[in-house]
Amino acid sequence: MSKIKNNVHSYEELLVENKNLLNKLEIKNIMLNEVIQTGNHLVNATWRQRAKDKELELKHLTVIKEINETKAKLEMSEMMLNEATETSTNLVNATWRERKKLEQKITELHTTLTDLDEKNSFIEKQQKKISDSISYAKKIQTAMNPSEEQIQFALPRSFVFYQPKDVVSGDFPYFLEIGDYIYLGAIDCTGHGVPGAMLAMIGKLILNDVITKMYENGPGFVLDMLHASVVANLKQDIPELNTNSGMDMILICLNKKNNELTFSGAHRPLILIRNNEIIEYKGSPFPIGGLQYRKRTPFTDEVIELQKGDRVYIYSDGYSDQTGGPKGQKYSSGRIKEMLLAKSKIRIEDMRQVIHDDFNDWKGDENQVDDILMIGIER
Repeated sequence: MSKIKNNVHSYEELLVENKNLLNKLEIKNIMLNEVIQTGNHLVNATWRQRAKDKELELKHLTVIKEINETKAKLEMSEMMLNEATETSTNLVNATWRERKKLEQKITELHTTLTDLDEKNSFIEKQQKKISDSISYAKKIQTAMNPSEEQIQFALPRSFVFYQPKDVVSGDFPYFLEIGDYIYLGAIDCTGHGVPGAMLAMIGKLILNDVITKMYENGPGFVLDMLHASVVANLKQDIPELNTNSGMDMILICLNKKNNELTFSGAHRPLILIRNNEIIEYKGSPFPIGGLQYRKRTPFTDEVIELQKGDRVYIYSDGYSDQTGGPKGQKYSSGRIKEMLLAKSKIRIEDMRQVIHDDFNDWKGDENQVDDILMIGIER
């Protein structure tokens, strides 16, 4: 009994001990769970920290990269800024140098313009003097030349077409009525403008002198005297002076009593239209003045017995030499004859306007090349 009690007691102790052990085990399990849980928390915290650290490291690397890139950009910008500053400085310096050069050129140009203004003013004054002189010379030449009205008073059925190239002319019509004779001429002096006009003045004065004194000797004699006088007055017999200026001309003399026309030509023709046909009288093949025709014969006279309705034309070479038309060609003597024949039914008094229109239509936009003179009379 006693042994049984002892065993029971031992069993209870064992149970108590076992219970204690179980309690301890439970406590340890709890502690272990807590430790494991804590460990898990620590592990998780560690991984989160590592992730954060990794993220921070990546951010750090990214920031460092961005800083390096920004630094590189800043260095490049600084270099570009330095280059731009240097270039800008060079440009500013160059601009100032160019500005100084420009200012110097402007000053020089201003001085030049001032000089030019003074010279232009001087030239304008001189040109005005020359222009005034030439205009006055034109008045003198116009006064000395016979007017169309003066010629038409003596020869009612006539016209004069006169169109100088410049203000004054080397061509001039000649008219002198003396006794029973009427002298009429178309004279073309070498050149045009002022030189031609000066020679025309000489020719006019010599013609007046010779014809007034020896009008009954005829046109050929007058041309011989005119030639000798031109050679003498222009000293053309002195070779070193080289003055070969002269005149082409045709001079006619009308006898009012018998309607006889006598003419002589110096390198110019006379055109006669009779019964709708053209007759051309060529005259002598040499001019007035100059020594290039030393062996020439004297100028000769040709006599025409005028008939009712006859038309006589004398003219300078400016008309035939005028360029124009569709191909820019010279008008030519042949075309003049064709035109005069084609217009032979028009009243002689209206022919001046016809000739004027025909000449200017042919000339068109071309410049006039020479003085123009044509005289026409009808029996």
